[in-house]
Amino acid sequence: VDTKSSFLSQNRADIDYAFDGKETMEEIIDALESMGEDSQFGQSTLNTLKLMSPTSLKVTLEGLKRGAKLSSVGEALQMEYR
Repeated sequence: VDTKSSFLSQNRADIDYAFDGKETMEEIIDALESMGEDSQFGQSTLNTLKLMSPTSLKVTLEGLKRGAKLSSVGEALQMEYR
């Protein structure tokens, strides 16, 4: 398997810049916008997010943040299906 040609490997720096340490969707959107029009990843991701419900994006981000603190898949599934 050639992991260097994967989407994640090719875009790792941009992904980290846009998402790592961001606490809100507004921070993520600001980071993506600051990447400028030269960033294909930034523009593509920004365009995709703009098609989605802002409320759904915020709910999903909150779920990801809460899920990251859990210690097992069981706990994650329990949280997901409350």
